[in-house]
Amino acid sequence: MTNAKISQIDFDLLLSYSIHKPKEFVYSHPEYRLSVWQRLRLKYFLFLRKRGYSVAAITGHKEFYGLDFFVNKNVLIPRPDTELMVAEAIRIMNYELRIKNDQTILIDVGTGSGCIPIAIIKTLAHKNINTFATDISGAALRVAKKNARKHNVDIKFFKGNLLTPIKKIINHKSKIINFIITANLPYLT
Repeated sequence: MTNAKISQIDFDLLLSYSIHKPKEFVYSHPEYRLSVWQRLRLKYFLFLRKRGYSVAAITGHKEFYGLDFFVNKNVLIPRPDTELMVAEAIRIMNYELRIKNDQTILIDVGTGSGCIPIAIIKTLAHKNINTFATDISGAALRVAKKNARKHNVDIKFFKGNLLTPIKKIINHKSKIINFIITANLPYLT
């Protein structure tokens, strides 16, 4: 862990989290005075940030593709560059489904927080998509299910390694359906 300098945006986010108000409140109410408990909470959060914890790890939330996701120690924090993969998947799916009105299956491998399939489903205009997500971690799947409920999306989750838990689905439907497979596994560069 490093003793890093805290950016203004990180400070503002931790301040808003400390007082349980949105960051817009912090910007629009500079006269607001923190209570003793709020000051102590902020001090603790700043201590954690200086020790190298991310704002998302401290608050338990991370914005991804314009949506708020719950995160914890059981999942990796969604990275901004992963949004490029989501945008590309959406572009491909919109094109494919416009050309052929076939059913599409979206599979997210190593889903973690579930941010990739949730962002795709929430963004697509058409909903003719069956979505499956796998993860080897049961704890990660609990986080993904919580995020799916929060965003009101239908995803079938399976515990297991890579595509193993859904091989039967893939083999059974491979001739009649379009497949989109996404993955942003932690051990891939």
